[in-house]
Amino acid sequence: MKGCNVMVGFLPSFTASLLGSLLLIFLQLLVFANQGGRCFGLWAVGWALLLPLEVYAYIYGAGNGATVPVACFCLTAGVSAGGFFFWGRLSQKGQVLPWWGMAGWGLLLTGALLGVSTGYQDQVARLVYGFLGLVFIWGGLVFLRREPGTAALFFMGCCLVPLGLGSLNAALGWLVPVGPLWEFSFLAVLKLLLVAGSMRFYFWQMTKGLDDQVSYLNTLIDNLNEGFLTYNHQAVISLANKKMGEIMDCPPEALVGICLFDQVPPRERTKVTAKVWHCLEAGKGDRYETVIFRSDGEERFVRVNTSPVLTAGVITGGMALIEDITEQTAAQAELAATQERARLLADALENSGQPFGAAYPGGKMLICNRALSELTGFTKEELKKLNWFADLTPPEWQEYDLARLKASLRTGQAQRYDKEYIRKDGSRVPIELFRHQVRDETGKIKYFYAFINDISARKRAEEELRAANRRLQDIIEFLPDPTLVIDAGKKVIAWNRAMEELTGVPKEEIIGKGDCAYAMPFYGEPRPILIDFVGGERAAREKASPYEYFKQQGDTIYGQIYVPCIKGSKGTYLWGIAAPLYDNQGNVVGAIESMRDITDRKQLEERLKHLSLRDPLIGIYNRAYFEQEMRRLEHEYSGAVGIIVCDVDGLKLINDTMGHDTGDVVLITAAGVIKKVFRDTDVVARIGGDEFVVLMPGADRITVAAACHRIRLAIDDYNQRHPKLPLSISIGFAAGKTPGNMLGLFEEADNNMYREKLHRKQSTRSAIVSTLMKALEARDFITEGHAARLEELALSLGLVVGLSDRSLADLRLLAQFHDIGKVGIPDRILFKPGPLTAEERLEMQRHSEIGYGIALAAPDLVPIADFILKHHEWWNGQGYPFGLKGEEIPLECRIISIADAYDAMTSDRPYRRAASREKAILELRQCAGVQFDPALVQEFNKIIINNDGKLVVAH
Repeated sequence: MKGCNVMVGFLPSFTASLLGSLLLIFLQLLVFANQGGRCFGLWAVGWALLLPLEVYAYIYGAGNGATVPVACFCLTAGVSAGGFFFWGRLSQKGQVLPWWGMAGWGLLLTGALLGVSTGYQDQVARLVYGFLGLVFIWGGLVFLRREPGTAALFFMGCCLVPLGLGSLNAALGWLVPVGPLWEFSFLAVLKLLLVAGSMRFYFWQMTKGLDDQVSYLNTLIDNLNEGFLTYNHQAVISLANKKMGEIMDCPPEALVGICLFDQVPPRERTKVTAKVWHCLEAGKGDRYETVIFRSDGEERFVRVNTSPVLTAGVITGGMALIEDITEQTAAQAELAATQERARLLADALENSGQPFGAAYPGGKMLICNRALSELTGFTKEELKKLNWFADLTPPEWQEYDLARLKASLRTGQAQRYDKEYIRKDGSRVPIELFRHQVRDETGKIKYFYAFINDISARKRAEEELRAANRRLQDIIEFLPDPTLVIDAGKKVIAWNRAMEELTGVPKEEIIGKGDCAYAMPFYGEPRPILIDFVGGERAAREKASPYEYFKQQGDTIYGQIYVPCIKGSKGTYLWGIAAPLYDNQGNVVGAIESMRDITDRKQLEERLKHLSLRDPLIGIYNRAYFEQEMRRLEHEYSGAVGIIVCDVDGLKLINDTMGHDTGDVVLITAAGVIKKVFRDTDVVARIGGDEFVVLMPGADRITVAAACHRIRLAIDDYNQRHPKLPLSISIGFAAGKTPGNMLGLFEEADNNMYREKLHRKQSTRSAIVSTLMKALEARDFITEGHAARLEELALSLGLVVGLSDRSLADLRLLAQFHDIGKVGIPDRILFKPGPLTAEERLEMQRHSEIGYGIALAAPDLVPIADFILKHHEWWNGQGYPFGLKGEEIPLECRIISIADAYDAMTSDRPYRRAASREKAILELRQCAGVQFDPALVQEFNKIIINNDGKLVVAH
């Protein structure tokens, strides 16, 4: 009866648990077949639905003990565990724990034994509980020791160990009393753990597969040949590959978190911003080129391909492939530049006035320009049909041209020579041919090209030169000064009549002779004369020169020498001028020397030498004598000496307002007042226009101070007797020992004099004017005598055009101070002997503005400040600094410009000789209406210069 009850209670419970287990097994197989997360979810739901069935089996089979539900659990768990093991082995996916298979087959065997041994429930139950307890404890410890551990494995280990201890408790005789509820709870929790473990294993498999895919994708991205990056909705970079790091010259991790727009120059930011937002908002990719900043600030050209990033159909960001095209862009730019240069070169050749052509080795024309067409008279199309070597070259030139061509082929060098071309109308044109050749990499001639010059004018000039040489021979022959000419071999080729008369040697005996034979009439032996030093090293010339005076100015050499024997004379002083002769190519082909007998002048100079030590106006010693005495006292005198420096105040102002005659009277008076104070042994000298100096040998400081006091008393006495023209003199003195100290004493006395002048109110205006004048004289090497001549020229022209007395006074000041601004021009420009560069001319032109500023600072010069600023304006408006035209230019400036130009042309310069008056007047006429006022030039032509150098007006 009991067995029957057992069977009746066991069958429904066993059947319900078996059906639930079979359902779970089916769902598990679907999961193993990779049907996705939904099947796995259904499987978990099936486990949950099994719990009510287990409750029913427990309640219904309560009278039969726990064997039925335990048997069902063992079957289900065994199938699950064995299935995981079996599926893992078959599919080779993931990591499979080997103990899962053993546990699964053990649970299946246990369930089967329980299902067929219901009659031995208690004994079997103890065995099952004992076996499960050991399995759970062992499995829990394995989970706890698993590396690396996770929270799920740790939780499962913590649950399995207590459950295993509970199972051992039941197997060993219920050491701790538990009821049926514990058994049910135990089985329920166990099944939940089985569900959780299965889910954990599944998700571990999925995560591992996803990690593999991510790793593969990262490897693929890092190995791209282009830069790759992703960014979010704020355009902030979230990922960058290694290539992107190379492009940006920084680690790719350093780009993460940086805004895309911060890497773009401001000029490109608007375009890039529009492209990025279009991709993020419209979801459409784009392709464009832009510029980015590298980490070192360098700009790189890149090509960008953008695409949106979609997640579940929603735009979550963007990604971009970036190609560095800097080198490609540079190459394209260089190609474009090369093409542009080629186009410009072609245009330049075509539009050049220089005839040009290129031809193949056989002579067929390849290209030619318009200038060659104009030179020959053929059209460009006609020239391309001609043979360059045969059709354009006259027959008599072809053999010569062929020989030059063969020489060019043999040497591989360019050739330059003269020949003729036949024009279309049959006429001849002389040309200069400059022919080159172009070879390929094998050395074979590809083509010739040549630049051609029309030398018709040169040929005419050469013929004219030959005629001029014949005329020159005639001119040399009849020159009044003795003249000889030698060729490049130093042989005499010209010996004029005056030279025959001077030396007594006829030309027939000397022409063609060399080796300094032309020196025999002068020295009685062959030796170098002035003409032999032309073209040699300057140092060698000066060292070897026997001349008393020897000077080189440009290519011309000046010399003075005493020669002992000319036609039996006792001796003669000769002044010589020698210069090189050039051909039309600028090559030295000889030299010419002219001589002049200056014996009478030399004797006159000796007689005047004594007079040269006296001031011609006043009669006292001059500066030369003063400096001579200074040097003598410096080296020959060892006692005390005093120096007094006196400067006449306001002399320039007196000259400008009362005339130079009055100024001369003031100077003579000042010299007389100073001289009568001193002893005959004292040296009183005039060392400048208004400056006097006194040397007092043997005088100490007290004696010198007393002398200065006597000078002041004498000045006061004179002023009382001559109140209409008072005398004002600034005085400074110094005294000391002479050895090595004369220059220092003079400077001390001079400084003391200027210090007194600064404290004399009545000389303030004169001091300003004098300072400016000295500054100008120190800075401008051409002002010696220039200001005086310019003043006379300008005043003469001003009188002719009827200027008022006031305007004439302004014109006088302007003549003296128009170039005062040159004090601000650097020496390298002001004293440059050759032509100025464009930059140097601009610097020189600033002197008018500098002079304007100086004049505004000096009260005496304020009235002419505007004239100083505008004195370089041209009549046609091409002057500076304002480009004024015509009568916009002040009349005083127009007068000064004419006078200044005339004086400049008729005065010597370091780089040229003075022009004649006639040539200067002709130049002024040619520039009338361009640089100068035509009416004023016409009036200026009426002004002539007589032999005494004084200006008069032709009536």
